[in-house]
Amino acid sequence: MSNTSKPNTPTSGPTQELRQNKPVVEASDIASIVQTVRTMVANGRKDDARLLLTRAIERAPEYEELWLQLLALEPSPREEMALLRSFLGHHPKHRYAKAFQSRLKDIEIVVMLEPSTTSAPAPAAPPAPDPPLRLGDYLIAQGWVTLDQVEHAIQQQQALGNAGIEQRLGTILLRNGHLNQEQLGTALAKGRTVGLGQFGSYLVRHGILTPEQVGKALAYQAALVAEQERAYLTAVQRPSGKQSSQQPSRKPIPRLGEVMVRMGMLTTEQVKAALQERETEFNIQFE
Repeated sequence: MSNTSKPNTPTSGPTQELRQNKPVVEASDIASIVQTVRTMVANGRKDDARLLLTRAIERAPEYEELWLQLLALEPSPREEMALLRSFLGHHPKHRYAKAFQSRLKDIEIVVMLEPSTTSAPAPAAPPAPDPPLRLGDYLIAQGWVTLDQVEHAIQQQQALGNAGIEQRLGTILLRNGHLNQEQLGTALAKGRTVGLGQFGSYLVRHGILTPEQVGKALAYQAALVAEQERAYLTAVQRPSGKQSSQQPSRKPIPRLGEVMVRMGMLTTEQVKAALQERETEFNIQFE
């Protein structure tokens, strides 16, 4: 329906130098995001689809397909009016420009004629924070992984769960080589994904560590687990002629507090104190 090819950019000069400092968004990334959106809509997750498209447009407004997908998700008249104005600002010569300009005029009349519910305008409420995205959705929106990679990782996660082994999605993506430690830490620290965990959330809530520090520690923990899992799978898949007398086993997952001590973020005493305080806080809530 629409062209998602990468717009032409200069191969040299100041513009190219500026672009090198920005994350590159390829046409394949856009196709993956659109596929994810369609899956969300099919599963009744329209709000998540809108949020994913909005975030993607912030990063790559030059791709018309993202705008068209968002406009197709039945926005309210005011939302549609804002979307059309923004779209026409980015794509004034688009083949749908005249049709969208006509539609915009109609919507402006509808909005203008909407009955006022109060005699005086109420004070503007502070903007509500964006709802958190699932980790996989956020990573796809950033163009760091594809939908296929996330779905494959989820299948692996479910298979491990059926065997009584719990592994996080980020750990599996690291192990598969689809994500790096810095990207995972950034995703967890942004506060746009669910995943700091109870202990990490406690540390942030009480100002002991920042979200960025907790995100880095969680990513490092995931990297350690991914490396352990790779070593385990290598041992399991060792050729039969080289099998050792002992059956390989998975090592215990390093605790987040231990990781923070190893990284120099906290001392052992600080971790113990934080754990005790968190337990006391939890008990008080249910007394």
